[in-house]
Amino acid sequence: DVGAHTLTADGYERPVTRSFLQAELVCSLLDGEDLSILDIGCFNGALLVEFDHRLKSVDLHGFDVNDHLRATFPVKDNFRFWSSNIESIDGQFDVICMSHSIMYVQNIHRLMTQIRRLMKPDSVLFVQTPNIAKNPYYALMGDQYSYYTPNILRNVFLYHGLELSLVDNRWFPREIVGIARRHSYDADRDYSQDAHIEQCLKYLDTIAMKLDDLSADSRIGVLGTTANAAFVDSRLGEKLDFFVDENHSRVGTRFRDKEVLHPRSLDDSDLLIVPYGESSRRIKRRLEDEYRGRFMVL
Repeated sequence: DVGAHTLTADGYERPVTRSFLQAELVCSLLDGEDLSILDIGCFNGALLVEFDHRLKSVDLHGFDVNDHLRATFPVKDNFRFWSSNIESIDGQFDVICMSHSIMYVQNIHRLMTQIRRLMKPDSVLFVQTPNIAKNPYYALMGDQYSYYTPNILRNVFLYHGLELSLVDNRWFPREIVGIARRHSYDADRDYSQDAHIEQCLKYLDTIAMKLDDLSADSRIGVLGTTANAAFVDSRLGEKLDFFVDENHSRVGTRFRDKEVLHPRSLDDSDLLIVPYGESSRRIKRRLEDEYRGRFMVL
């Protein structure tokens, strides 16, 4: 993750980065040393740095389409940065990571063909991507080419000779986290049906109507500086007074030209909208225990 963007995670007293949690998760699934790891969509190499802290004799490679990121990539003997196109990468790897990158790939068949080329027979592919079945607001992200649920991702991998196993974790409840391995070709592939795309669009229509009907009898805020929160702002417009974020680096800044407050600033009469799907009720209970205000789940 970039800069001071941190998360509050079960099991850790202080906020930690997404990359820290991902490395903890992946390393708990690995066995052995002298590993080679490739991170596709590596950005500044933060995840690879976390691997370097945990693993011995590890060879770390990062790929990103943006060659300008080379300037921020770690300079160390066991690090190598690749850019331009994925076909330029040489060798094979024990672990390949795709964290929040697969949905930005236009030609998924080309990507999966290259991933199979880069995998050793016993390699693992770690993938993490938003789950629109748990967070329909991700369907509003216009820069993505694909939207995934566990079944959709399994189908894509199955078609390309990979078997996906989901990783049960509590740190990323609204995301798909899984490990894929090679499997033998089967002409009678058993694909799963999935109608979540249509359900997702219906859900967003319902949320939009609820927001349009919301009366402004007190100050109204929305939790987070996310796509979810931006959607709420786009519907409420002037009826939304502020954003709320527990990340101190965001507090006091402006998001979509509105002030970002800490939840400690809430009064008893303030209404805070929590637009995070299935996770909203759990978040609401925690907020009610710690802060003043009224809380509305979407």
